[in-house]
Amino acid sequence: MENGSKVYAIDRSGRVICGTAFYDLNGNWQIVTGRYAMTSVWHTAIWARCPGDPRVKRNARDRRLRLEGELAKAIKAMNFERAAVLRDILFPGNPPLFAIWHTESNVYHRAGCRGYTSDLSQAGKFTADEVRGWDCAPNKVIQIAGEQEVCA
Repeated sequence: MENGSKVYAIDRSGRVICGTAFYDLNGNWQIVTGRYAMTSVWHTAIWARCPGDPRVKRNARDRRLRLEGELAKAIKAMNFERAAVLRDILFPGNPPLFAIWHTESNVYHRAGCRGYTSDLSQAGKFTADEVRGWDCAPNKVIQIAGEQEVCA
């Protein structure tokens, strides 16, 4: 890729943008998308051809983090009806859920394994497929009782 190339990129909100790329520092590129619009993008989020349907947002990870945060807020506020709705959106079919306990620090991993918390209601909820391979030191996978966690 060279300066002035027409490229496609994923912006911070997960949308596909099209513009002209100019190299910045340390792997960053400035994408000029209009007369007064410019965004900075990391080199791994740039393509020479359109990466699929540009109308589809690619923010599943951010969506999951936000919904798990809202679930924790609903549980803390004892709004269990909202917590049940959020649980059904996050985990349809009510699969068994797990939390990851860090034995050295005595804390739980947060959603997406982004940070730690000592409060189980704010800990990340993971499905069996997501925690496969995590049950080794210093982590311990703990099953969360489905109905008791959301209503406790």
